[in-house]
Amino acid sequence: MRKFLRNLLVMLFSALLMLTGQVLLTASAAEARLFDEGGRLTPSEQTECETRLQQAAGNTGMNVAVILGVNDRADLTIESICRETYSELFGERSDGLIYYIDLKGYEPYDYIATSGMGQFYYTNSSASDRIYDMFDELDDYLYPKGSENAYGAVMAFADLVEYYYQAGIPDHYYVYDDLERVYLHPENGRLVATSAKPYRDPRLIAAGVFFGFFIGFIAAFITYAAVKNRYKFKYELSPTTYVNRKNVDYIQQYDNFTHTSTSRVHIESSSGGRSGGHSGGGHSHGGFGGGGHHR
Repeated sequence: MRKFLRNLLVMLFSALLMLTGQVLLTASAAEARLFDEGGRLTPSEQTECETRLQQAAGNTGMNVAVILGVNDRADLTIESICRETYSELFGERSDGLIYYIDLKGYEPYDYIATSGMGQFYYTNSSASDRIYDMFDELDDYLYPKGSENAYGAVMAFADLVEYYYQAGIPDHYYVYDDLERVYLHPENGRLVATSAKPYRDPRLIAAGVFFGFFIGFIAAFITYAAVKNRYKFKYELSPTTYVNRKNVDYIQQYDNFTHTSTSRVHIESSSGGRSGGHSGGGHSHGGFGGGGHHR
């Protein structure tokens, strides 16, 4: 029942945005949308923001949307609104991103959802977390709570959309969709889905080489030990073996170690180190990547 109500809320909100939002159409296939739920922008500011967002969309080929939300919504509801609204506006699996700025005034939760190729320019892996870096830049415009500079945040977001697009896709970056259980990676300008990781981790390759060398060393040692054992004498040799006892006179014998003692000291040895964490690709769920955080 709760899931049904939440989905109904998302559908109603998306429909409301479709009716009240302004659509900017250009020759570019990419579009930009801006929804000011609480009227935080002046008419001139909204026009400037819409123009700048469309410019970013045209320069990157990414669909771009921003929602200035003022109503009290749970984190999961905000995430659902972003995914559902984006799909309604631009279509499923299209390339782009949507930014929800939480302006309710307390415990705000901002969220960026990425779709299609947008997942590869606006990354969210431990090795490359551009979503986190974007929030780090955008938060400067959103303090203090209740007096956020929504205009500055929208304009800065448009700048970041272009900046990270121009930065390009990180080398060997991929995402894992935990809903569809496939790995996605770009290939010749399109997304390719595979059941196995598309790129091999260099550290795993190095570990394989080391393991192979170690196994080869053990095999060589065993072979050496076997050959040595095969050709060794059956009995230990003694110096007296080659001495004629009848012709030997023992004048005097000394045991220099009779009254000496030896001691052994056990030296503790320790070895340790910190293994580096393995950082895989980004995460995706049902075709959407991205992430959110509380301010």
